[in-house]
Amino acid sequence: MLTQHNDNTYWDKILSPNIEKIIYKPEKNISLEGFIKTGDGLPLSGVKVSVACLTQNVFADTLTDKSGHFIFDKLNVTDSVKFFIKAQKEGEKRKLNIYIRQSLYPDVNQPVNTNFPADTIKQVLMNQQKIANSQSKSAIVPKKAIALKEVKIKSTKTEKPNIINKYGADDPYTVPGIRLEDFGSIRTALASILPNIVYSYGALRKLEVPGATLHVVLNNHEIKADAIDNYVGADEVENVKVLEGDAYKALYGVNRNPGQNGEDDIVLITTKQYAGTDKTGHVKLKSITLKVPDEQGILEEQQFLTTPETSNTMVYPFSGYHNTREFNSFNKDSSKQGGERKTIYWNPDIVTDKDGKATFEYFNAGTPGTYRVVIEGIDGDGNLGRQVFRYKVE
Repeated sequence: MLTQHNDNTYWDKILSPNIEKIIYKPEKNISLEGFIKTGDGLPLSGVKVSVACLTQNVFADTLTDKSGHFIFDKLNVTDSVKFFIKAQKEGEKRKLNIYIRQSLYPDVNQPVNTNFPADTIKQVLMNQQKIANSQSKSAIVPKKAIALKEVKIKSTKTEKPNIINKYGADDPYTVPGIRLEDFGSIRTALASILPNIVYSYGALRKLEVPGATLHVVLNNHEIKADAIDNYVGADEVENVKVLEGDAYKALYGVNRNPGQNGEDDIVLITTKQYAGTDKTGHVKLKSITLKVPDEQGILEEQQFLTTPETSNTMVYPFSGYHNTREFNSFNKDSSKQGGERKTIYWNPDIVTDKDGKATFEYFNAGTPGTYRVVIEGIDGDGNLGRQVFRYKVE
C-alpha cells in the first residue's frame, strides 16, 4: 500500500481492535430527520410527524420512537424547496418543539505546511487579481475559444393579487378562517359550515346534486379532500371560498369531472402565509446544539434547527438535488418500438453542415396526441438558438 507522507496513517491504529468511529459517513440518499420534544425538553413518542410540499407533490407522515426521533428517507426532491412540517399527537393539546438535524460536513482546514509567509501569499493573490481584471477589460479571447454573446432577459413584475378577492368576482360563499378553529379538523369544519355540503367516502359532496364531488384547492394546488388536515391546520387558514363555474377550473388547472354537468365546484382554501397575513410564516429558524444518542446509544452533540418559540409547525428550507434523467434509444429492431413514452427522442450532439442543416430520424410513440419538439443549439460565433415545434399523431 502506498501512502502520502502527510496523510496521518498509523499502523497501530489500523491494527488496533478498537476501530475509530466514522464521523463523516457517505450520503446514500436524501433524508430529513429530527426529534420531537415537549416544551420542557422531554422526548415524546407516538407523535405523528407530517411533511408536505405542494410544488413537489410530496406528502408523507411517520411516528416518533421512544426517544422522540423521526426520519423521512429516500426523499426525491428535484429542487430546493420549503417543506411544511407538522407534529401532532392524538389527545395532546400542548405545543411541541420540532428539531431538524443538520447535515454534518467536514471543516475546510487551512494548510499547515507552507513555505510562504502570509503577507507574501496575500501579495501574490492581489497581483493575480489585478492581472485577471486587466485581461477581462481588454476582452482578449484565445483563438480556439468561443465568446458567448450577451443575452439580456427582461420581464415585467407581476403585481401580487388581492387574495381576499383574488379575481374581482363576487364568490357565492366565503368562510373566514377564524370560524374553522372551533372544530377538530378542517374537513369536519367544511362539512359543517358550507351549506348543502357533506364529507363522505373521502370526498366533499353536494347534497342537492347526488354524485357531485367538489374539488379541493389549497392555495394554487389541488389536493385530495381526505388529506386537507395533513397539509394545513385550522389556525393557518385565511379563508375558504366556494368557486362555481368552469372559468375557475381553468384558472386553477382543475379538470372537470365527467358526468356531473359542471356541478363539481371548487373549494378554495387560502392560507395566511400565502395571503401574506401570517406573522409566523417567515420566522427565521435558529440553530441549537442537542445531545442525542448515536447508533451505539452514546450521547453526542449535534446541530439542529428549530423555531424561536415552541410551535407544532415549521417551514423548513430543504435542499434538493437534480436527478439526471436517462432516455432510452429505440431503433427499428427494438421490441419496445412505439408504446407509451414521455420522451420520444433525445440527442445532445447534432452538428449542422456548411449550409446550417441537419437531419435525424426517430420512432414515434404509438399514443395519439400532440407532440412537442424542442431544438436548442449554439453556433461557432456564440449565437444561441431555440425553436419549438408541434405535430399531431392521430
